[in-house]
Amino acid sequence: MQERQMTAILIGLIILAAATLFIPGSVAVPTLLVSIVAWLGVVALGAWMAFDASFWRSTSMLRDWVDRPDLHGTWGATLRSNWTDPTTGKTLQAIEAYMVIKQSFRSIKLRLLTSESTSEVLEASVLSAGDGKFRIAAIYRSNPKQGRDEGGHTGMLILDVPSKRPKKLGGRYSTDRGTEGEVEMHGRSRRLFSSFREAHDAFHRSKAKAGAAGQESVPALPMSRAA
Repeated sequence: MQERQMTAILIGLIILAAATLFIPGSVAVPTLLVSIVAWLGVVALGAWMAFDASFWRSTSMLRDWVDRPDLHGTWGATLRSNWTDPTTGKTLQAIEAYMVIKQSFRSIKLRLLTSESTSEVLEASVLSAGDGKFRIAAIYRSNPKQGRDEGGHTGMLILDVPSKRPKKLGGRYSTDRGTEGEVEMHGRSRRLFSSFREAHDAFHRSKAKAGAAGQESVPALPMSRAA
């Protein structure tokens, strides 16, 4: 059930339950039963919506109980492609990217941000791989930013998730242009950034603070064309 539908049902139940409190005269048994059922529905649906949105991953006991990895947030990513420039014959350097993952208990949405394109996932599934491991299987569409001569492309992404609360992710992707590559994801912010520049600036500020504090810092990657 979609979030808007669930919200509409919840509002309807609240209105129904509230309306029974203002019926004139004595409270008849059928009216009382309707009121009780409506309020129970409000509580149950509200609890489910809270659980689905974030409660399942915000409580340590529930995180251990549910069979889902917690991936919500923006991840720093490195892309490596086997695409070669036809004019020079050279392969691409590593590409700096950010993977934005919006996750509820029922669904997961991914968006990959690079300096020159944005990839929107059309369909994604969380699959159990056994022994507490998971895989994310996704089909995506990459759209270059304005001013780029190249058209977009469609591809498939498989991410290996080593545990319910991983610190690193890795996987492979392939495109309808015949190219393949690897993706490594490392470091996460709980914020969902809307643009490459916003994520880039926030991550590099965090790395600078970590460096100033004497903590290990991940060096910035060169920006290169995505393929």
